Amino acid sequence: MTTHVASPHSAFDSGGRPGGPVRSVIRLHRGGLWVWVGYLAVTAGVLLWLYGPGGSAAEQDSIYCSHHQCYDFGAIGAYKDMLIVVDVLIRAVAFLAPAYVAALLVGRELQHGTHRLAWTQGVSPARWLAARLAVPAVAVTVGTGVLVALFHLVRSAEFGVGNWGFFDSNVYYDGGLLAFVYPLLGVALGALAGLLLGRSVPAALVAVAAMAAVQLLMHTLRFKLLPTETRTSSGTYDVPSGAELQGVDEANVHHITAHFHPASHVWPLQFIESGIVLAAAALAVAGTFQLLRNRAG
Repeated sequence: MTTHVASPHSAFDSGGRPGGPVRSVIRLHRGGLWVWVGYLAVTAGVLLWLYGPGGSAAEQDSIYCSHHQCYDFGAIGAYKDMLIVVDVLIRAVAFLAPAYVAALLVGRELQHGTHRLAWTQGVSPARWLAARLAVPAVAVTVGTGVLVALFHLVRSAEFGVGNWGFFDSNVYYDGGLLAFVYPLLGVALGALAGLLLGRSVPAALVAVAAMAAVQLLMHTLRFKLLPTETRTSSGTYDVPSGAELQGVDEANVHHITAHFHPASHVWPLQFIESGIVLAAAALAVAGTFQLLRNRAG
């Protein structure tokens, strides 16, 4: 993302007034905000294509293939490819947020010393940091909300193409709470890394690596946050529609036990994971403010 370059005095001339630090962040980083708007526009455009002409064409080819035994024919393949693109674009926000906050919102100012100018212009260190947390947090939350709403619009169209069960990985993330909470954690990690390292590139790398580590850990724990249900049958395992199979025990052909999360576990699992992620974000924010107090004091 790019940033607008302003003179030091214009950057902080409103710092002493209510909302001044926030306005300063918006003014200095309006280039980055416009890039974010463009990113949202591209992603929204792909989603609207999936909901409109792309989905309609894929549905027609799906009907054709149901009678001619073809697979991913024509528009079906394009539709599935665009679903992957959307998934990547939505998930990438959780990594772009910490990189931008660490490198440009916090790390670069510490690296160049411009933060001290702000502090001498009537902006307390706490308000300076709060503005750099609030602006990206609001931006990613509002933007992600638009994308999640459009994703559900596409899902509701029921074109009969793609995997749309709520336990499918793209739906579970792109259509749930996780699409909101991970970018918020990214903002917190970015601020912490930026303040801790005080250099743009190292801070961005550390923040992105921390986000990757958290996501890998939660991916491993995700379906262990609630106990599974079991169902025993003979001949083959049997699970309810929409369930997420976690394992099968085969004592013998007449005693096969399936362990699964039923569809009713979707939102409890989402709330538990989101709570853990938000708690981690709160800890990161608290640690950042404590570090700032130690340095500014």
